[in-house]
Amino acid sequence: MKNQFKTMLLFAAVLFTIGCAKDEDTTTTGGGTSAQLLIKTTFWNPTSGVESTFEEVTYDSKGAFESFKSGGNTTTVELNANATIAKFLVKAANYPVNSQLHEITYTNNKVSKIVTTFYQQTGAVSNTLTKNYEYNTAGKISKLSFVDSSRPTDTYNYNYTWTGDNVSKKEYLFNGNVASSQEYTYDDKKNPYYEGGIFMDYIYSRNYDPISKNNRLTVKSSFGTQTTTYTYNDAGYPTSSKQTAAEGIKYYYK
Repeated sequence: MKNQFKTMLLFAAVLFTIGCAKDEDTTTTGGGTSAQLLIKTTFWNPTSGVESTFEEVTYDSKGAFESFKSGGNTTTVELNANATIAKFLVKAANYPVNSQLHEITYTNNKVSKIVTTFYQQTGAVSNTLTKNYEYNTAGKISKLSFVDSSRPTDTYNYNYTWTGDNVSKKEYLFNGNVASSQEYTYDDKKNPYYEGGIFMDYIYSRNYDPISKNNRLTVKSSFGTQTTTYTYNDAGYPTSSKQTAAEGIKYYYK
């Protein structure tokens, strides 16, 4: 149960970004808004140069997302009549049926709620997670709250502080008490996740920050400060990021 709950918290964090990256992209299917589309990331050892595929995404002929693959899981989408994303469907490699279903509700062209259903391998419902989104006067996400059906008396919130187009601070609250917080600084280059639209927000927010316009340079928390260095292409997008001598990411575009 403990590991399952950690997984549910992870996906709550994943999905908070769907409606808040950029106003003009809040209801799009993703793709087509960026001069360069991110198609693959790899784990990279800066010392040895060894790479291994991390995540891959495919697009249709118009530049909209078709599917995303990572760790044996495949994510696809279903669209509303107006081409906004209605559902994310996640199929795990060892599941004969979908392992997760994420159903999206919009209010005033912004994501206001997402109900996530988790399934067992038999197809039976395991539990649900309901996420609610609040925005500040600038139209940026200010709060994410979520409720787990298996722990309905507990409350979980993320609060966001913005500086310009970047999140400068994020707090996590459990039952009204601050459990952790992080503060961020940024470069002035293009964040490839930010420019990908709603689907990019969903698939990449596990490891990166798709709601801020620029790339994170430092993350400060109670555990210390983590620093990332980048190399960039001529268009201003990162081609690699490095946190330690043995830990990095490479980015590939089309």
